[in-house]
Parts: sequence; structure tokens; C-alpha cells
Amino acid sequence: VRTARKAWQKGFRTVRMNLRCCGDAEGLSRRFYNGAQSEDVAAVCRWLTGQFPDAPLFVLGFSLGGNLVLKTALQEDLPRLDGVIGICPPVDPHRSASALRSWRNLLYHYRFVQSLVDESNGTAIFSPHT
Repeated sequence: VRTARKAWQKGFRTVRMNLRCCGDAEGLSRRFYNGAQSEDVAAVCRWLTGQFPDAPLFVLGFSLGGNLVLKTALQEDLPRLDGVIGICPPVDPHRSASALRSWRNLLYHYRFVQSLVDESNGTAIFSPHT
């Protein structure tokens, strides 16, 4: 929000996008978010290019969002991008996920898993013991 506000104050049009199951988008998606869903970012880029064909297009993402914008930039069927910024993207997502499951991060992992609860019936989708 702060980054979008600062860009807006500098004269940029800004669009913020929540990833699937994050923020205001929680409960709206049939699929869970994952770090490979760059098609969501690409779809927003295509829509923006259609709405504002002469406007420059920059994409920025933080953490896994940074990973997604970098992955999006590699898509050949995407309209032109004038700039791509990935802030703290995981360099090796598989290794990062493995590290989060280590005993040193057990509390974080347990809390994360508990947040993945199916709202329709209240059952855990994943078990912290798996």
C-alpha cells in the first residue's frame, strides 16, 4: 500500500493486485495461490495494456510476488513491459520451502499450516506433521 501510494504521489497510475487467497481476495478463488501462477499477473498486464495502450507498464512484487513478476516478464506472449522489479524474491523457492519445514522454523510452519484451513468445513487441509 505504501509503495503504491508513493508511486501515485509521483504521478504514476497504480494498480494493486492481491494474490489468490491473500488479503481481500481470500475466499474468492477456487485454487490456492502458488509461486508458479504468473498467468494471474500476465492477465492483469494484458488488461492494463488494453485499457491504457499508450501508458508505460511497470510491475513490482515483494517476496513470492517478486518471484511472480520476474517469471511473468519471461513470458513471450506478454505485451511489452517497461520495467520489472522483484523485491526479495526467493532465489530457490524449493529450497526456501524446505528450510521453512526445518525444526528451527516449526512455529512459523505450524502457524502457516493453521492458516490453510478450509472455511467451508473447518478441517485442516494440511497437517503440520506431514
